[in-house]
Amino acid sequence: MLKLVTNWRFCSQPVPSFSFAYLQSGLEKALERSKSEQEHDERYYNAISLTTYYNLGRLKESAYLTTEAEQIYKAIIKEYPSYIDCNLHLLTLW
Repeated sequence: MLKLVTNWRFCSQPVPSFSFAYLQSGLEKALERSKSEQEHDERYYNAISLTTYYNLGRLKESAYLTTEAEQIYKAIIKEYPSYIDCNLHLLTLW
């Protein structure tokens, strides 16, 4: 399941500003919820948090907020250096 979610991609087109706020809000709420429910199944919720945080970085990248996306990617790579997709997207920002 994690592999399926991790391979999900935002479209290559820029995200319209009206939907950016909606998508960002949804991802941030999902991230907060997964962190708050971590005590039930830590491994599962860590995986969901990682995927959600990565998708937040992708959203910011697609909205040309490259500095914010870079910060998210670097934070992920610091904990998960072998996260290939994250490394690749960080490289495309440069």
